[in-house]
Amino acid sequence: MTRISGYRQIACPNCLARYRTPNYASINLMAFERWSDGRRVGSLFNNGAGIRACKCGKFYRLSEAIDMGLLAETKIQTIEVDENGDEIFNIPEFLRRQADETFMETLKRDVNLFFAKIRNFFVKSSPSELSTNQSEKIKRTKEISVKVPLDEKKIEHIPRAIYVSDAEMHSIIKDNSMYSDDMLLAARERYRMHLNDNFREPFIQYCKDRSLPVPSYEISTEHRENTQAILNSYLQAKTIDWLEIGDLYRELGEFEKASECLEKAKSEQYRESDLERLTRAAREKISNPLPI
Repeated sequence: MTRISGYRQIACPNCLARYRTPNYASINLMAFERWSDGRRVGSLFNNGAGIRACKCGKFYRLSEAIDMGLLAETKIQTIEVDENGDEIFNIPEFLRRQADETFMETLKRDVNLFFAKIRNFFVKSSPSELSTNQSEKIKRTKEISVKVPLDEKKIEHIPRAIYVSDAEMHSIIKDNSMYSDDMLLAARERYRMHLNDNFREPFIQYCKDRSLPVPSYEISTEHRENTQAILNSYLQAKTIDWLEIGDLYRELGEFEKASECLEKAKSEQYRESDLERLTRAAREKISNPLPI
């Protein structure tokens, strides 16, 4: 399940304009349909590759934005502690708690608790202490301050980060000198899906009713150049993704190269059903995107 626990405040890395963006406590990547070009239809989490627009006219990725922290207020909470004053770790409560700590804060908290438990294991209490503790069974508590996400009504003055449609990726690609290689690749991949969208619905209808004419798939010069640019990026990457490279060659109609790359992908950890479907498509010289 995709669950939001409050909002984080971020700033545009170009002009420092402030926005708010969801603070995800959990993410579900399931979708009703998955396609070979990366499109997910009916996805339970659509982050749009983290690309957002700013009122300054430029685009940025959430990973590039300045994180100003969780929009939260501090409250006092009573917790149960052991004889050394360390919090008693409650697994069910831990799994249900709000995602209001950074990774390092959570790591520090849990590491301290881990070593406290090791210390308690080796440092034995005296018989008299054990007797006293067992007879009294006193519940020890202490108060700590915790961050609680602010209600959305209290942060309405901070605008939401501006989501960008797939069609608008063309603006990023056109002004490619202004953006990082990672940003450009993410924009090109989203634009590729956008260019393939016109084929998707007719193909789904054909799969449901084989009496309909087979939809044709032809890519424009713009589509070809964009797909070739994505392929070049993957070929230059430190880690080679043979499945993705093979599928890009297939979409470009270079079926022999596609088959060679998909053969190499057999030694990697990919979903077998995905690999089989794309390999068969390359063998049968099918270049259109496929539901997988």
